[in-house]
Amino acid sequence: MGANIMLVPETLLPSFVSFQLREGVSIIGRSLDCDFVVKHQTISRRHAEITVRDDRMTIRDLGSHNGTFVDSKRICESRPIVVGQRVGFGTACFLLAPSATDEDVLSASEGTVPIDQGKNGAASLNGLSSAENRVLEQILNGMDANRVAEALQLSPNTVHNHMRAIYKKFGVHGARELVTLFVPRHARSLTSDSKSDPPTEEI
Repeated sequence: MGANIMLVPETLLPSFVSFQLREGVSIIGRSLDCDFVVKHQTISRRHAEITVRDDRMTIRDLGSHNGTFVDSKRICESRPIVVGQRVGFGTACFLLAPSATDEDVLSASEGTVPIDQGKNGAASLNGLSSAENRVLEQILNGMDANRVAEALQLSPNTVHNHMRAIYKKFGVHGARELVTLFVPRHARSLTSDSKSDPPTEEI
């Protein structure tokens, strides 16, 4: 089971990285000794563990300071989790998603997967071409159009076209509105005073 499940980041992280779950116990935290290292200010050195055994997954908090969440609800003991649920470590939120290599995930459309709004209307990284996904990653890391163009070595016009397509697919009008789809309610409330605003450029 673990070979086909990933933790996909949905919040603004310093590095936009997905983690492939494997059979057994995986530790999530800031320490380099952890299986999944997430450098985020609200994550403890050894924050939580996810266990994959046969067809079951469980998550357990390891006494973290800022808590572990399942679908925005803080957990106090080991809890079963399934694909489609969102798990939070402090204010960093991840989606439990099928691996991108899973044949069931791929759409008949070349290079895209279906749009999945998920629970509470939160968007996941779906419905986009590979080029649009790369642009989206940069937007969620706080870059404006010019910086995205420079980072991806694209023309500003190409980046603007990709941004228009992304906004249309997610039904938003700008970067600020797009970012809110990827940050759960509990994360937005906890980070409103500590994080800088995302780019406000609208297209």
